[in-house]
Amino acid sequence: MAYKTKSGRRPAAAFILAPIAREIVADRKSAGLTQQELAKRAGIRQETLSRIESGKHPPTMRTLKRIDRALGKDLRADS
Repeated sequence: MAYKTKSGRRPAAAFILAPIAREIVADRKSAGLTQQELAKRAGIRQETLSRIESGKHPPTMRTLKRIDRALGKDLRADS
């Protein structure tokens, strides 16, 4: 993840976002989609999806909803 301090520790936000990013990657691959395909279905830029998956960009709830809908899933926060 990109959220490391100089001491090598990750702030709490990065610790929380890491499982979300991993789940998005796993769900995308399981669906057989490329980043470009998922981004198009979700109505977001491929670059945005790449940053979310790599942990460089925290997703908004709106973006998470779009990704989940594109993957045919219920919102993660409701699970």
